[in-house]
Amino acid sequence: MSKNFLSTAAWLTISILGILIFLIFPIYADENANLASSGQISKPINSTIQGTLIHSRDSIQREIDAAEPGDLLIVESGVYLEGINITKTISLIGRDTGFGPPVIDAGGKGSAVTLSADGISLEGFRIVNSSGTEGNAGLKVISNKNVIRNNNIARNNGTGISLSDSQENEIINNTIIENGLHGISLSYSSSHNKILKNAVSRNNASGIGLWNRSNDNLLEGNLVSFNKLGISLWNECDQNQLLGNNASQNDFSGIQIYQGMNSTIAENTAVLNNYSGIAIISSMKSRIMANNLSWNKYGINMAGTSGDEVSSNLARSNRMQGIKISDSMNLSLKENQMDQNHEALMITGSESIISYSNNASFNEVGMAFLDSRLCTITDNEAFQNGNGMILVGSSQCILTSNKIHHNRLEGLALGRSDDNLIQENEILYNYDGIYIDNGTCSISCGYRSKPTQYSKIINSSSI
Repeated sequence: MSKNFLSTAAWLTISILGILIFLIFPIYADENANLASSGQISKPINSTIQGTLIHSRDSIQREIDAAEPGDLLIVESGVYLEGINITKTISLIGRDTGFGPPVIDAGGKGSAVTLSADGISLEGFRIVNSSGTEGNAGLKVISNKNVIRNNNIARNNGTGISLSDSQENEIINNTIIENGLHGISLSYSSSHNKILKNAVSRNNASGIGLWNRSNDNLLEGNLVSFNKLGISLWNECDQNQLLGNNASQNDFSGIQIYQGMNSTIAENTAVLNNYSGIAIISSMKSRIMANNLSWNKYGINMAGTSGDEVSSNLARSNRMQGIKISDSMNLSLKENQMDQNHEALMITGSESIISYSNNASFNEVGMAFLDSRLCTITDNEAFQNGNGMILVGSSQCILTSNKIHHNRLEGLALGRSDDNLIQENEILYNYDGIYIDNGTCSISCGYRSKPTQYSKIINSSSI
């Protein structure tokens, strides 16, 4: 009786477990299938994945030539003394079998790796010693829709990764160091690419450089440091997004754009560069937002630009200006924090600049408008600078509702400036409240000031 009872219980337990597995497993499998198809989970290459194995004594190129589209080739540790050209849609994966990632060494001849077909996956290699001849690179990409990830591309005589007329590639989590020219280069209309989370350093030209109408690219989360120039865009590279990069400690500027349009430069860190954190030259309609631009010569340096928006940036402890703007027009500066620079904001030879809700504190000069016209300066704060605000050689400007407090010298200094409207400003506890030298304030000079010994009003105009 006891034996029969135990047999019956065991049979019931097995039956129940079988029913549960039958019911649950399809749901679990469907969920994983949905996640995989939506791109929410990835399938990393590891030692359990099967493909054609390439050993250190083999030729990678020979195996590529023998492969069929869609094949997976797995290359084991070793040094492969050859340049390879991938001409088929395959996955080429480097596997560390105990001696480091496999090394593709071009021996100083041509490119180490060339991607000639669309849809290639390249992962897990060290790529070195390409030729320095123009047109060659450690990794040369002349096709589209490739995925390049987790490679170390170093000590090539030319550029590390070069894209030419190449679209919709993903370059992710690579280390690109000590190359003879650029770290990553996009040229000849290389557009719609994603360059994400790469470490790019100690290259002899730009860490990441875009040329010749390379548009609509996303550069995000890259560390670009100790290069001659950090991130650079040249010659009509438009509508690119630079988001959350760290472009610091480069020999020249952290980020530089020349003759570009509709660039978005947001939430980047560009500090300790020898020249500018961000330099924008002869460009239009850039959006420069929420960047940290500190300990450079210039935080933001803009020349010959128009229609730009500069907002919510931190410019701190730059040797010259936190924000420098020259020969520009129709710019908006909003809610920037500029402190401990020589000059917080200097605008020269420009017109129709709107500066509002900015804070300039602890600088030698808070805000200076030189030889400029039609500027609107409103709702700014200039606290504890040498001079709070300066207008020299400027006309038809409006200064209204600014707070100018506790500056060591003049709160507001005017020189050779006329036809300006200055009203409803709060100018308190400066050494001089408003100082006018050889200037005329011909429309209105209204202000609120507390005339103590720390807030005197002096008019030394010779008119």
